[in-house]
Amino acid sequence: MKTFIAVFMLVSVSLTSTSYADIKPKKEAVVVVSDKNEMFTFKADKKFLGATIEVYDSNNTLTGKEFVFHRKMVIDFYYLPADTYRITIKKDNELLEFQFIKE
Repeated sequence: MKTFIAVFMLVSVSLTSTSYADIKPKKEAVVVVSDKNEMFTFKADKKFLGATIEVYDSNNTLTGKEFVFHRKMVIDFYYLPADTYRITIKKDNELLEFQFIKE
C-alpha cells in the first residue's frame, strides 16, 4: 500500500510540474517601442544590425532609406507632410513591414 501511495504521489507531482512548465514565447525580431510625437521608435534584434530601412508614402514613393546601425533607432517624421507611411526593414530573406500615420 505504501508503494502504491508513493507511486501515485510521484506521478501526480510529475504531471503537475509539467503542466506548470511554460514555453518561452518567441522573441520578436523588431519591437515597436513608440509611434507618437511624429517619431517611430523601434528596437531590433542583433541579427537585424546592418538591415535596410525604407520609408514609403501612400503613393508608394520612397521617401527615405537608412541602415540599422543601432539596436534602438528612431525615425523622425517631423519634416514630412501628413500621410500614411509604410516602413520596411529588410535583411537577407526577412522582410518586416510597419505602418506609421502622421496626422
